[in-house]
Amino acid sequence: MNVRRYAGAALAAAAFASLTVVAVPSAQATSRYGCDWPYVCFYATESSTTPVAKYKDLGEQPLSETAQRALKVYNSRNDDRVKLWMFNQYWECVNPNQAKATWSGKTTPHGINWPMKIKIEDAAKC
Repeated sequence: MNVRRYAGAALAAAAFASLTVVAVPSAQATSRYGCDWPYVCFYATESSTTPVAKYKDLGEQPLSETAQRALKVYNSRNDDRVKLWMFNQYWECVNPNQAKATWSGKTTPHGINWPMKIKIEDAAKC
């Protein structure tokens, strides 16, 4: 009788151990600046880690007013560059996995400036 009791306990322990392994959640990568792949994220301040706007579609599109006022952009994409069309009529480029100040409302060598539209391109470098 003792053999059956020990065998039953061993079987229950093995079943519990296998359930424990199955129940462990898989590891997930953390996002940089709170921006998940494959997004391009805009932030209200240069130190913020909470995006106020996100874009992910390839091609050109206008920015929302919130994104236009952002002071930082982060490109979480691995192989795509991002171009920002600036109010003062030039493109500013952001490489993959790079953060950059957008200069919104600040005086730059080009005058007071802000981004007007975004273009996500299938190219690895600016």
